[in-house]
Amino acid sequence: MTATDLDAPRIDAACTDATAGDATESEIIGRIHRLPLRYEVSREKIREFATAVLDAHPAHRDEAAAAGLGHAALVASPTFLAVLAGHTQQYLFDNVLVGFDLSQVMQADQRFSFARPVVAGDVLSTDVAVESVRRMAGSSMFTIRNDFRDEAERLVARSWTTLVGRDGVEVDPAIAEFVRGVMRVEV
Repeated sequence: MTATDLDAPRIDAACTDATAGDATESEIIGRIHRLPLRYEVSREKIREFATAVLDAHPAHRDEAAAAGLGHAALVASPTFLAVLAGHTQQYLFDNVLVGFDLSQVMQADQRFSFARPVVAGDVLSTDVAVESVRRMAGSSMFTIRNDFRDEAERLVARSWTTLVGRDGVEVDPAIAEFVRGVMRVEV
């Protein structure tokens, strides 16, 4: 894939939330959805995240340190985008991969590739696609790709997340509600 391919917007205008939940597996794979939120990366969120993950690099906390490395603002930790990836997973299970209870879904893997660092002041949009689905032993394994784009639609980073879930499983409603409360990410 060339740099031009990475920078090109990949929006499937034919996909709407109203029809996505009714799509078959072959219609879901490869279809790109634009998450209906834009995420503004703030200095304080960068600092809070770095503290939470014990990332002591000064470029996450001190603007002079970030400037010394050639950045116009604080630089987010590499895994900062996992926060936004969580929003995409919620969106997919609410609108595309319907029938799965998030209390029955487990993350197996996550990888990131960066075109440039995420910095304070970025306003990011997310395109999300299911790249593959494998079914085995009553479970489904999904590989989900997220493309994080800046306001000019340039690719900032890409992530791939592998999730394993069981659909149609009877779950104690109290346990499901507890897990939803823990997993729900509010913006």
